[in-house]
Amino acid sequence: MTVLESAELSDLFPRCRSAWRLEAQPTYTVASERPKIDRWRAGEPRPTEHNAAWGDRIRAWTAEGKTIGRVRVESEPLTEYQQYQHAWTFPANSAAGEVLYLLEAATAKELGLPPQDFWVFETDGDGSAGLSVVWLNFRPDGTIIDRVLADPEEAVRLRELLVVARGRARRFKT
Repeated sequence: MTVLESAELSDLFPRCRSAWRLEAQPTYTVASERPKIDRWRAGEPRPTEHNAAWGDRIRAWTAEGKTIGRVRVESEPLTEYQQYQHAWTFPANSAAGEVLYLLEAATAKELGLPPQDFWVFETDGDGSAGLSVVWLNFRPDGTIIDRVLADPEEAVRLRELLVVARGRARRFKT
């Protein structure tokens, strides 16, 4: 088992041609997001600079011809965090060029998707060469525990599952 530091995960983005995330947690607890969520709860409009650093990276990567996207597994009803994502995060990320798909939790379960987040990074499209998958492990409250590199056989299976999930999901539209 290879555990990656946050910086090691970040280093995969510039080297890939595509990066896709399965986002399966009902909520995330990130200290830097707390003030933003509080402002959203208070009914404030989304600031233009919301998620600006991530948006700048997305724009730079997509300008290089890369694809950055995610499949968001959604609860029914949406959790408060998912509502925040719909109102503030997804519109900003989509405008920057991130490709967003929304998948009902029941469909995710039917497809056999794991209830755990992961990133799929590809540098080429054949087999497992140029393929890296990183599991994101979270506590029940949504705080990150660690990031673990998947073994090559598991990576191929997870990439295939994510492709199927995109085919069953609906595209986020602003």
